[in-house]
Amino acid sequence: MKSLKRECDKRILVLSSVNREKFLVLKKDCSSDTYDVISRMQDQKIKVFSLRESSENVDRKDGLRKFYVVWQKGEEEKEVFAKEVLYDGFAGSSYNIAYQLVSLGATNVSLAAFVDDSSIVDALIEECDQMDIDFIPLYASNIGITYAMQTDGSYDPLLCMEKPGIIDCTINRHKLDGEWDAIIASSIPDDQEVLQLILDIFSRNEGAVKIVIPSLRLISNTDPQIIRLFMQILKKCSVLQVNHREATEFLKMSNMNFEIEKKNAEQLIWDCAKIVEIPVIIVTEGKYGAALVIESEDGNQSIYQESVPSTRKVANTTGSGDAFTGGFSRVFIQTYKKHSKTAISLAARIAAEVAMLVTGSYGGNLSQEPEKRLNIDEMMEIFESFKKKK
Repeated sequence: MKSLKRECDKRILVLSSVNREKFLVLKKDCSSDTYDVISRMQDQKIKVFSLRESSENVDRKDGLRKFYVVWQKGEEEKEVFAKEVLYDGFAGSSYNIAYQLVSLGATNVSLAAFVDDSSIVDALIEECDQMDIDFIPLYASNIGITYAMQTDGSYDPLLCMEKPGIIDCTINRHKLDGEWDAIIASSIPDDQEVLQLILDIFSRNEGAVKIVIPSLRLISNTDPQIIRLFMQILKKCSVLQVNHREATEFLKMSNMNFEIEKKNAEQLIWDCAKIVEIPVIIVTEGKYGAALVIESEDGNQSIYQESVPSTRKVANTTGSGDAFTGGFSRVFIQTYKKHSKTAISLAARIAAEVAMLVTGSYGGNLSQEPEKRLNIDEMMEIFESFKKKK
């Protein structure tokens, strides 16, 4: 525990997801067919094929923003009108995690993401420069865009995502060579080239902390080659983090006869530990908290970190899982060699605090409200309070 300092100078590589993110509040009467779709999807997130802003917005006088949405591939565009844009900035799993690490005193963070050569990338490079993040652009045919839309009376947004089309892991790959103290592979897609890249980096850095946060698409993939690479990555990782739904799908993928219906995170975590031998496995379950199982000399032990009571009204939960990863990684990377239940409990406590703060804002991080984020001094206060209780 003494190894936790105010700053962390470990060389940390975070990859591979950065998105441009917008939060829109739609007019209820934007169009009958669009509102019918939204009404039917109030209790779940829906991924929509595309959404683009109208060029007419430059000249509009009514204060509304016009967009064109395609609900499913092959359908015609539908008009929607936003009465408000709550957030417009960079997000995506890797960006959110890197942001939290820097906020909490990590001074040597590199962010590698698949992007194209558009003007959006120039803005991303500038933003990373301002945050003292070393940005390493990998290549994809387009940058992902996440749109979270809600109506006046709904606070559960619908996610609309455009995924990169073509990925090329050869461009700037040499910049990922060298020694890393920690590697965080987040929102890993079900792409064979990306999986091989991660496996190569993990293999070259045997002594590094390796944290894996797979996407639901990867966990649900049935391609034998994809599954083989994913399992090879897991054999080399230090931490696996999944949410409740992803844990359920992971257990289904194992082809073992687990009774998984209606299990909570504390129950699922032990089943996951039977499939893979990983020092730390985390299952998050939103507003309730997160369950962790850790390897120890006395056998596996469990930790349950309840969610921290919110200091602000919950605006949105998008990015809270990434925030948990960022907070957990900040402490875990610096105390990794201790690998004690106390050190990991502290990492989980900091993670819960960071996740709570993000839920009070729109977007996957607090880049538009930096004064609301957990800072180094507050982190150290939690650390001191935690030591006294122990």
